[in-house]
Amino acid sequence: MSKLDLLLLGGPDLTAVVARQAQASVAHYDDAYDALLELSRRPWPAVVLTAGREDFAGLCRACRRLQPQARLLVLCSPAQEAAIRPLRPALLDDYFVYPTTRDDWALLRGPFAAQAPGGELCALTPADFSALAGAARSLPALESQLASLVSARLRRTVRWVSREAVAPGQSGLLEIPGQAKMLVVGKDEAGDLSPRQRDMLANLAHALPGLVQAAMRAQSLHRLASTDHLTGVYNRRYFCQLTDQILLRAVQRRFRVTLLLYDMDNFKRYNDTYGHQAGDEILRETARLMRRTTRRQDIVARIGGDEFAVLFWDAEKPRQPNSRHPETPYVLADRFRQAVLQHEFRLLGAEAKGSLTISGGLARFPVDGTNCDELLRRADQALHEAKALGKNVIHLVGPET
Repeated sequence: MSKLDLLLLGGPDLTAVVARQAQASVAHYDDAYDALLELSRRPWPAVVLTAGREDFAGLCRACRRLQPQARLLVLCSPAQEAAIRPLRPALLDDYFVYPTTRDDWALLRGPFAAQAPGGELCALTPADFSALAGAARSLPALESQLASLVSARLRRTVRWVSREAVAPGQSGLLEIPGQAKMLVVGKDEAGDLSPRQRDMLANLAHALPGLVQAAMRAQSLHRLASTDHLTGVYNRRYFCQLTDQILLRAVQRRFRVTLLLYDMDNFKRYNDTYGHQAGDEILRETARLMRRTTRRQDIVARIGGDEFAVLFWDAEKPRQPNSRHPETPYVLADRFRQAVLQHEFRLLGAEAKGSLTISGGLARFPVDGTNCDELLRRADQALHEAKALGKNVIHLVGPET
């Protein structure tokens, strides 16, 4: 039996007891503000509060606003029961008088009635909400989980389409708030939904705003953690994570990978002459040029200052024996060098066209390194050799093989 995710606001001595009796994975918080912050981050299938806190009814209302789809439960003493009972069912789904037993928590494992718009009830299990909460790491993952759940319950094929693409006769089952997307079934399959199925859809629609908000927040945090704030390309830390993941796949699928490291020639002179605003614009436009010049699967990142890296890898299929993998990255890198040379950087004026250049170094996997750090070191060596050759050069470290 899979463990249920459960958030507990209460004393640490309760954590082990609740985890054992509810057969749950318990996230424990002593402080109410910390618990509310966590509830704002992602959906939870169940939230358990301990009675006796100041403004307890207000705390229940805050939890309910943050987690409208969660099962909200309270643990109280016999002396507190009289004060807790009036909060059910308007704010609470249920309450337990402790000490509790495993039988008290058994209701979390079966279907439960969740309030939907208009007072309708629907049967969804905590496992359903747990799966949706886990998928709320991004909108595509959430959409996929919702489609799978609805398809399984309706026993019909469903798909997401834009609102404008919903054809006459199609049935819109769910809509992603703020995204203009609708989950639909075909005209011939749309009818004869049972009351239970319609209740389930109503309940999911009620829970969707919180799930979408969590997914968008997760995507936003991921962007902040993985991208460079100035240029919008990946940062060094995330670039190395992706590179090492791709290198593992390269070993399994036997394809080759090449890393390009490049920087702007005499970049300090441009900063000193035209100012840092112009220097920042050079970096932004250079990043845009690189993304336009490379292939869809290639990974572009700012390593630091005016230094950038690109990972060239073959996403489509492994290379054939004796193929010359370095040729494609070299051609792409040199095409980018030419694009920078010919680009008119507006903040530098028309006379700057043709004078701004880059130098780069290429390092290959597995010849020059077996992880991101090793490839960056070898590419940096090639970059210094390119500078020694007179700049405005892309140099491959070591002999071509």
